[in-house]
Amino acid sequence: MTNKVFHPLPYPQTLESARAYFLLHGINRSEWARHFGIDQQAISDLLRGRLRGTWGEAHKTAVLLGLKPNPKTQAAA
Repeated sequence: MTNKVFHPLPYPQTLESARAYFLLHGINRSEWARHFGIDQQAISDLLRGRLRGTWGEAHKTAVLLGLKPNPKTQAAA
């Protein structure tokens, strides 16, 4: 087990910038997914545009990737 500390990506991100973030920072997406308890396939599907992150696990993953704002930190409209 590694002692790496992972953080959610800063919002807002595009699909391209989220992919680049992992490469630029040398972050292994599988390790990052395990750290947050999410499925690595959901990350790949979101970054390839196969999922929209509308609800459930896909939404949680989209928030962590910075593709969607965190509803817990956004003011109610």
